[in-house]
Amino acid sequence: MNYQFEFGWLLEYYPQIIKGIGITVQLIAVGAVAGISLGICCAWARALGPAWLKPVVAAYVELIRNTPFLIQLFFIFFGLPSLGLQLSELQAANIAMIVNLGPIAARSSAPASRRRQGGSSRQAPVLR
Repeated sequence: MNYQFEFGWLLEYYPQIIKGIGITVQLIAVGAVAGISLGICCAWARALGPAWLKPVVAAYVELIRNTPFLIQLFFIFFGLPSLGLQLSELQAANIAMIVNLGPIAARSSAPASRRRQGGSSRQAPVLR
């Protein structure tokens, strides 16, 4: 088996590939920063926030984590314009990534926010 790969035809599409890489990096940068920020806010709200906010955030986290990303993207891209909110493709993709990454980051940072609730002050008398 002697395979010979021919990638010469890709040179014709080089500008489109570079443009696609740039859009992908932009989506990842904006989506990751805003999504992780949303997740940290949600983790704080669940651990230390007001009592009325905890079930709202818990419902958001469970709802988003239990629906597929493609369904969320379809809802944002096709559903929001039918409600009168017009979005470009990039805006819809960014919003979908942020909304999807927020609960994942919230669940990942939740143990850290729970550990900060006076853990060292309760352990200090034991160390004396």
